[in-house]
Amino acid sequence: MANLPISGLTASVANLTGADVLPVVQTTGVGPVKMTGQQLAGGLLGSNTFNGATVTASAHLLDLAQTWNNAAVSFTAMKLNVTNTASAATSYLFDYQVGGATRLRLTAAGVLTVGTLAGLGDGSGGTLNVVSGATTVANFGNTNLQLISRGLSFGASLGAQDAILSRKGTATLQLGAADAGAVTATVTITIATPGVVTWSSHNLSTGTPVVFTTTGALPTGITAGTTYYVIAVDASTFQIATTLANALAGTAVNTSGSQSGTHTGTRYAITQRLSAQGVTGVSNIAGADMFIQGAQGTGTGAGGTITFQVAPAGSSGTAQNALQNALVVNADRSVFVPTALTVGDNSGTTGRVTIGIGTSRGLAFGNRGTIVADADGVFLLRDNAGTSFNRLSFGGSTSSFPALKRNGSTLETRLADDSGFAAHGVEWLSVTDGVTAPAAATGRARIYVDSADGDLKVVFADGTVKTIVTDT
Repeated sequence: MANLPISGLTASVANLTGADVLPVVQTTGVGPVKMTGQQLAGGLLGSNTFNGATVTASAHLLDLAQTWNNAAVSFTAMKLNVTNTASAATSYLFDYQVGGATRLRLTAAGVLTVGTLAGLGDGSGGTLNVVSGATTVANFGNTNLQLISRGLSFGASLGAQDAILSRKGTATLQLGAADAGAVTATVTITIATPGVVTWSSHNLSTGTPVVFTTTGALPTGITAGTTYYVIAVDASTFQIATTLANALAGTAVNTSGSQSGTHTGTRYAITQRLSAQGVTGVSNIAGADMFIQGAQGTGTGAGGTITFQVAPAGSSGTAQNALQNALVVNADRSVFVPTALTVGDNSGTTGRVTIGIGTSRGLAFGNRGTIVADADGVFLLRDNAGTSFNRLSFGGSTSSFPALKRNGSTLETRLADDSGFAAHGVEWLSVTDGVTAPAAATGRARIYVDSADGDLKVVFADGTVKTIVTDT
């Protein structure tokens, strides 16, 4: 066969196969050799490094083109299949760099890292979709970030998210994950002051309610089936409190005695909080203000109301309790409370002031007494039991101040400390004109107009009757 220049060879009508032979001039060796297509691919996809030339005008390092022309076929333009028999976690399926700095790379485990999002979502129409299976769960668009049927979570580390923002329903955001049933885990509890519960990766924040059960006996201080409240310590341990107020105050339960069996902890929902940024590490600096703002209207159109809703206990069962308004702030700045409004410490009744509505309309002062609007223009003063009343003091609570006291059906003027009677000054005294002579009363002198003769009389404690003025 005569020697032919490469340019004189007939162009192949088929793509290169693994068995095809082509000449190759090696950088080492004694001359040109023949190499199969498979050998060439092995060299190109092995450890060889190829460096493109320095260019001063746009010239593609790799410029591939292909035409797809069959609607019944699912085409794949570029495919890389790695058999990962063993590799380090930092192994990448691809790593695109600029000046040695990663801009986009994909690990063998499927973690995609974007070094910079410049030009993505900048108004040019570019988007990035995050897909789970065949479903898009997140979209980084040129105007916003969309989360589809998912929540946005925050945590101290990956897999330890405890602050969550999710979609509850139409136009409704929810603090916390989607509504769900109970979450349980095997726990251990120390006998200590205070007792410490170990629950691996619990993600529970302070104030979250938990319940414990056991196959044996819980430590003394903890009762099975009773609701306790978390005092978070770290990602896997926490203490517990008997009330939410105690949890927030850090007042933990002490454990003692002995324990046995396997303990199980159950939580039903993680308590969530919304807070403004605080200050730390600097002396005497005020924290940031926090605003909750209603929607703004225009012109004569009022803004929207701000409504706080809660779900009171309902009938026994698994159905969710209905939400009801608890506090409504209107655009005219009026505030409505559908039920009683209590001002004071939530941990007890002492020091509270309660404003009631409906049949309980009035003011309740802790566990001391109430003022009730019984009818239009009629106010009742009552003790905490609602059956009696003692006295109403003016100005103070010592003998230096006066008071009005109920004694049966009699209203007395007493000293504020109830140590004796107080003077009662009047410009004139009005008595009923004509009553049946009253009976004598211990320690009292009673003035009356006797209906028998019309005379103004006084009956003393010993029964003696004196006429003050005769009716002439």
